[in-house]
Order: sequence, then C-alpha cells, then structure tokens
Amino acid sequence: MNIIEPVAQIRYVALSYMWNPAGSSQNNFQLEMKNVRDLEVAGSLNEADIPKDDVELKPAQIAAMDNIYRSATFTIAVALNSPSGDGLPGYQRRPRDLYSSIWRPPYDADVETRGINPNGIEALVNSSLWNRRGWTFQERLLSRRCLFITEHQVMFRCSQAEASEELTWSPQGRAKHNWSATPDTDLINEDEIYQIPGYFNPGPYSIQAGYTVKDTASLIDYCEWVKDYMLRQLSYSTDIINAFTGVANIISKLLACPILYGLPERYLPQSLLWSCSGESGRRGEVPEIPSWSWATSLSPVNYDWIGQNHHLSKDSLEIASLVYFYYQDPTCGLRKLETQEQWIHHEITVEEVAGQTKLPVLTYKKLPTNWKSSRDWESCPHNSSQVFLRQALDAEACRFAAMFPGALVFNTSLGIDFRSRTNSEKDGNSQDASICHEGETVGRLNMMSFEWINTRRTTPGNKKLFDFIVICGALQPLSTRKMYSFLRLPDQAWQLHVMLVERLVCKPFVARRVDVGTISMCY
Repeated sequence: MNIIEPVAQIRYVALSYMWNPAGSSQNNFQLEMKNVRDLEVAGSLNEADIPKDDVELKPAQIAAMDNIYRSATFTIAVALNSPSGDGLPGYQRRPRDLYSSIWRPPYDADVETRGINPNGIEALVNSSLWNRRGWTFQERLLSRRCLFITEHQVMFRCSQAEASEELTWSPQGRAKHNWSATPDTDLINEDEIYQIPGYFNPGPYSIQAGYTVKDTASLIDYCEWVKDYMLRQLSYSTDIINAFTGVANIISKLLACPILYGLPERYLPQSLLWSCSGESGRRGEVPEIPSWSWATSLSPVNYDWIGQNHHLSKDSLEIASLVYFYYQDPTCGLRKLETQEQWIHHEITVEEVAGQTKLPVLTYKKLPTNWKSSRDWESCPHNSSQVFLRQALDAEACRFAAMFPGALVFNTSLGIDFRSRTNSEKDGNSQDASICHEGETVGRLNMMSFEWINTRRTTPGNKKLFDFIVICGALQPLSTRKMYSFLRLPDQAWQLHVMLVERLVCKPFVARRVDVGTISMCY
C-alpha cells in the first residue's frame, strides 16, 4: 500500500475511470512531486482518499499513455454513468443495481432473444457516460484486455473473446476456439479459457474491431478512430490533442509516419478530407491548431462521405496524387512533407506519371478505356504534368507561412466561377453548379450547398474571398460508375477531391479551411 520505483520489468493493472467534475478537480488524488516521499512510506495509501497536475510530470505522462495501457496486463474500466467517485458497485457498501442487466422489459417484444439481451458490453459499457468521455477513448482502445465494472455486473473482453458474470452457463458442447500463441493469450490456454464462468466466443465478426489495435491496422482504422473520438465529450477543449496523444503514438508506429495535429503525414491528402456531421464551427480555445486539422472542429467529424453508401473501404481511400505539400514545421521551419504518391492502386510518383505518355493501367470495374482517361486528364488544369511544373513556391507565400506555425503551403487552386444559366429555376440545385477555370468547365460541384456558395461568389467589383483547393484526384464510387456506364457516360468516372477555403483579405496567400467536397470531372 505504497508507491515504489520499479527496478525491473513488472506486471501491473491499469485503471480507467472518470475524474470528478471540473469544479471539484482539486479533490482528485494525484501523485505529484510534492507527495512522492510521503507516498513511498509503507501503508501510506491506506490513508489516501483514492480517487476522490503536476505541471512537470503531466506532459510526460500524456505522451506515455500508449505505453502505459498497452503494457498493462489488463485495464479495470469503471464504466459508470456518474463521475462522482463513490466507489465500485458491489464493493464496500456500494450496492449494485437490483435488476439483472440481461433481462429486457416485458413490453419489449424480442422473439429472437426471448426476453434476454446477452450483449452487456454493448448495452452497458458502450452507452455509459464513461465511454462518452474523450480521455477514456484511448484508454479503451489501447488496452489489450479490459475488465468492465458496471452498475449490474463485471465483464471481460480481450481481442478474441468475452466473459460475462451474469452468463454462467456450462461451457460443455460449445465449439472450440483455435487460440494462437501470442503475447495477448500467453496467460491462459484453451482448456483454462473454457473454465471461466460466463465465457463465450462470439466469433470474429461480433467483436468490435474499432476497439482492437492490430499490427495490420490501416488508414481505414484511423478514420474510424477519429470518428469515434470526435463524438466524445471533453471538459476542456484545449485537451483535444492531448487526449488523442496515445492513439496518435500508435498510429505513428503502425503507419510509419509522423502525426501532424492528429493527421498522419504519409496519408495527408486522404486525412484532410474530414467532414463535419453537424453545423461547422471552430474551437476558439485552440488558436495554435491550424484549421486543416479535425481537432479544430466543434462538431463531430467523419470520413464516411468518401465511401460508397457512406461505407469506407480500401478502394475509396485510393487516390491520384496531384499536390506537393509543404509544412511550416514549428520546430524546423518550412519542409516538404513525405506523403505517399500514388495513382489509385499504383504507388508511383507525380514526376513518373507526368513523364509517361499514358496513365498507369487500372483494372477496376466500370472504367473508361485507358486512352479516354489519359485524354481527359490531359484536359484537366491540375493534371500531373502541370503539378510537376508548378513545384516552385511563391517566395512571398513562404514568408507569410513563417508567421503561421503549422500552416500548409502548396500550389493548386480553382477559383469559384459558375457557368451562366438560362433556366433560373435550377439555381437551387447544387448538381448544376459548374466549376470553371479560366473560362473552361472543369466539372460539376457536389456535396456543397450551392445557395451558400452563390452568396459568396465573385461578382464584378468584389474581391474573391473563397477558393477551391484541389487535394487529390479519385475514382467515382463503383455505384456511380455503374450508373454512368448504364447511361452510356463512362467518361465521367473521375472526380477531384477539393477543399473550400476562405481567404483573409488583410493577408495575401493566407486562407482558412471551410469544408470539403468533390468535383465530378466532365469535358
């Protein structure tokens, strides 16, 4: 019952719980430099009120969250709906809920389960206040095993199985599981697993992959983790990056690249395409975070719009590289980012594509012929050849970038310009909003409100304040390509992912992110 400084590798259990509300945070018991010696005395923790900032140690602890929870034997997660710190249900005069969590109300007609709901983790843990807090996301995601303490029961989950205290039927007769010899299961062999009361193997498709970190984690996992995290609540908006640091450290290792304000550098074009699911707004408390990071958004964000039927897949995140990105690094100044250059599923540089007479051959379904795609891209003002020729950055823009740590600098832009219409009744239809470049139609604007943009478009005598910034090229979703093929319009298979930005009148070259969308290319 005292703290010690470990001198060798040790086994330990981590704890994930909600702190008291912000107003009573001074009552939270913490290890600080000023109380280390007192707490090293044997029995000292018996007198401590646990768990009713040390300025020096806090940053280091935040940076080590991934190691703390990944290295723990398991994590005790206090998945309750109250942050009052009144103790654990079922322990020391803290009673549990009188009713079992597996029984549905009599009026809930569920013939499939006959009145029983065995998925306690989904019903109790996922819906708890603990699971809606921002800081607990990384603790749950990074823990290899979790012991969930709820108002009704205790449940266990690892990457391959679950156990529930209220489901203690005999394990005989159930299908055996082929356990692999991994560090995650080195404590329990197959025979021991089947002696755990309430153990059941729901199968690989039943366990939520969103709370399992594997060595095969991909950009899709990153997008899903950001979506989950941004649905959660933080007492202080300034914690938006800190509470994601542990996850960012894991992502950096898995994707083999640095993380810039929550976004992986290697996949910056794709990760820039986050979209707000509600009314857009900026966190005013974090001016040091650039507008291109999802961490600035007040509303939940996601990447669902990129995929077919709002379902992300590997194909939906394949892009055609059309931009060289530079970054005003707060530590070393302006530098070129090491983003992965590719042309859909070919890993090939922009320079290599620009030097070829034909584009890399694609084998996707419902595509125009390769010569047709090559011809269409030649007509695009932001094709690979033009991008390669426009590598030089404006010296004045670089000088301004030095004033904004974290700024992105790059050379692609489409001015907001709409083709004139003869039928004014169609002005409200965003599908009819055409984007032009120097008088030539580039394509049709999708996903953005034409009415909103039309009130801010360039008019005679008014300075343009809004621009579309090309981020990358991509294929239309397969369902869209099938429709175009059926309509005998196979040439409309390509699109541009673009960012709408608002330029600052007082500072040339400087702009803030507003939204993202697509331009369906058509020539």
